[in-house]
Amino acid sequence: MAFPEILCAIWLGRNDACFNGKLWDSHHFLDMAKLHVAWWAHAKRPHSNLSIQDLVRFPNAIIVLSKPLKTKPDFKWQILPSGVLKCNIDGTSSGNPGEVGIGGPLRDENGDVLLLFSLSIGIMDANSAEFKALCKAPQMFANEVAKSLAKSGVCGDVDFIRITSVYLVEVC
Repeated sequence: MAFPEILCAIWLGRNDACFNGKLWDSHHFLDMAKLHVAWWAHAKRPHSNLSIQDLVRFPNAIIVLSKPLKTKPDFKWQILPSGVLKCNIDGTSSGNPGEVGIGGPLRDENGDVLLLFSLSIGIMDANSAEFKALCKAPQMFANEVAKSLAKSGVCGDVDFIRITSVYLVEVC
């Protein structure tokens, strides 16, 4: 990335000399190129310990650090109380808005899959797909296991956590 910055500084200096009547000073334009590179390096690595002045004075001090590894949250199956069913549901769209599909499994307290469902529900945005999945899953599962659902509870996990009852009424 240093090469384009150096070319930019030379181009700006040449334009000043040609169009604004300024004298060409190669040392000045080299310093300007260093400053451009230092600003770029500082913007690219904001967590660097070096200031812009240090980067201009000591360009060799720039150390390219690898990006920190992103850690994913550690989600593990948690044992449910006896008689409780859990449905993990998801909605996805191909494009936003786009063709939407929803689906998920219904599991018992041992983690065994009792039912699976998937359904194409038309064209909408990704958030509406999540809400539709939340609305449709109990309907789909209720047709098959109404007695089990009536006797015990169902807890649901979705990707989009902030759910307002007003929005649910509109979508469902």
